[in-house]
Amino acid sequence: MSSFPWQEIKRLVRRMLTGVNYLLTVAVSIIVTAISVVMFLSLVDDTSNKDEPVTVGITTTTTSAAPSTPAELETSSWKIPSITTNVPNCVVAEPDPGDGNRNIRVFFSCGDDDYPLGSTWVYRQIPEEGKLFEETIKHLVAGPTVTERRNGFRSLFSPATADALLNASRRRGAVVIDLRYLGLQPSLTSGKDAESFLAALNNTVFQHNAAQSIEYRIEGSCEVFWSYLSEQECQVVKRSNWSESKGAAAGL
Repeated sequence: MSSFPWQEIKRLVRRMLTGVNYLLTVAVSIIVTAISVVMFLSLVDDTSNKDEPVTVGITTTTTSAAPSTPAELETSSWKIPSITTNVPNCVVAEPDPGDGNRNIRVFFSCGDDDYPLGSTWVYRQIPEEGKLFEETIKHLVAGPTVTERRNGFRSLFSPATADALLNASRRRGAVVIDLRYLGLQPSLTSGKDAESFLAALNNTVFQHNAAQSIEYRIEGSCEVFWSYLSEQECQVVKRSNWSESKGAAAGL
């Protein structure tokens, strides 16, 4: 009886194991290669798109920068509108006021004048039975019209300050003018702007014979008004004193 072929079976098993190991090695190599390719492609794709913006359906709108502080907001509203002027025409003919109205003068600087000198005014119409000083100052704080500015008239007041008057009253010749807070006005501390500002107010009020003195206020405070003009205390402007100053209109 022949012996069992153990040696042959061992050789066959070894060959089979060798084949399986080879197949496993090949399979692992393929898998590793595939993973490497995928990772490489993913890396390339990320690199090529990293600077591209992502659209999320939001539309942005560019707007002008607004003033950053309340003080700047208030100051900007008092800036004189920039309007190209013609050759200054500072003499205005008095118009017909119409039935039930009267003419008043509103004083502004004009041309090369540093401040109103009695010949730089425009006319406005107010009701004959209206509140004289309230109607007058309302026209002053509204500033020159566009046409008047083109003709050379100028003022710190403008349409942006048309609501600056809080109250205007008179008692026995003493007039009180109360204005809203003006914001920061560095130019009023000295120089031509300060002189022009005060002269325009004084001349416009004192054209009315009923006014013998003027007390100016800001939000109810006389001291705050005069602090704009670098004065430490409240002052009351008297007609007799103002009529002798170089800024006074003729005939005051």
